[in-house]
Amino acid sequence: MKKRVWILGLFLISVLGLTACGKTQDPDEAAKEEQMLSTGEQSALGLLTDLTQMQQEGTLDQVLGQTDEIDKLVNGYISGMEEVGEVADIGDAESRVDKKTVIVDIPITGTMLDPNGNAREATVEIIVPEDGSLPDLTVNPKYTSAELMTKAGLNTLLGMGVTFAILILISLIISSFTLIGKVGSGKKKEESPSASSVDNAVRQIVAGEEQSDDTELIAVISAAIAAYEAENGYVSADGVVIRSIRKINKSKWQNA
Repeated sequence: MKKRVWILGLFLISVLGLTACGKTQDPDEAAKEEQMLSTGEQSALGLLTDLTQMQQEGTLDQVLGQTDEIDKLVNGYISGMEEVGEVADIGDAESRVDKKTVIVDIPITGTMLDPNGNAREATVEIIVPEDGSLPDLTVNPKYTSAELMTKAGLNTLLGMGVTFAILILISLIISSFTLIGKVGSGKKKEESPSASSVDNAVRQIVAGEEQSDDTELIAVISAAIAAYEAENGYVSADGVVIRSIRKINKSKWQNA
């Protein structure tokens, strides 16, 4: 427990040293930036060394649970080192100033092997803020060309699979429209008998009206003929009986 507190204390002292450096008023901006780079690089290397030592001793889990910032930092290191293993060698760091932070890239060599049988290499990117807050750490493993091609192929297959799945879903939705149309036409066919019965009733009513109109017309014509015969002295034994009335084509009547 004392060792863990000692390691964290060293790390916090290094970060506070960077903060003090950043707040130092130096008229020479170039010298100030150079000092920030040097202090930030030392802080990043000290942090990576502490994390590497705790990983080798198996005490990384003991650091967790203190603050959210420390948990984020340690979990990022643990997840990033899953494909690298433990740190076997640390290379020369490269640092640069970005606004009020110092970005340090540290090449490392891990204990795990890549598909070619070589030790896995990675780059640890540590962003050290000037305000004294905990840095952000990211482990970026270096993959072989075959691994990159495999990842690209899997991403391509995944993208194409999702695209085809969406197209198939759209085609199924479009094809279901025909079934909906058939269901609608079936309902219309079921309603057609009632419509035909209505049409028949209308025809019967119209036929009844036409027949009543013909009866009245027959009576009028019969009365006119009887009056004409009485006026001209024609007397029929049986009288005139009109049984039906048929409409004559107008054009033929005019031609006659």
